Amino acid sequence: MLRGMRYPRRVKCPECGGCGTVEMPGIYLEVLEVLGGGESGAVEIAGILGEGVGATAINNRLEKLRGWGLVRRRRDGRSWRYGLV
Repeated sequence: MLRGMRYPRRVKCPECGGCGTVEMPGIYLEVLEVLGGGESGAVEIAGILGEGVGATAINNRLEKLRGWGLVRRRRDGRSWRYGLV
């Protein structure tokens, strides 16, 4: 899925405050795969995934990935651009 990239398949558990780990849901792995091609915005990622997923949902996923330390963001005018760490 991630074309040989190494990402943690397990992330901090949101229920126990990070004491344990859980499997990373596939929706986040799909976003990481798209970001493997370079920096993108939420609207671009939504267009690439084309699953009827809106930019707001993609923004939420990107912020979750950023919280896990897998994605960085930078300001680009009035929007954010995201890329892999």
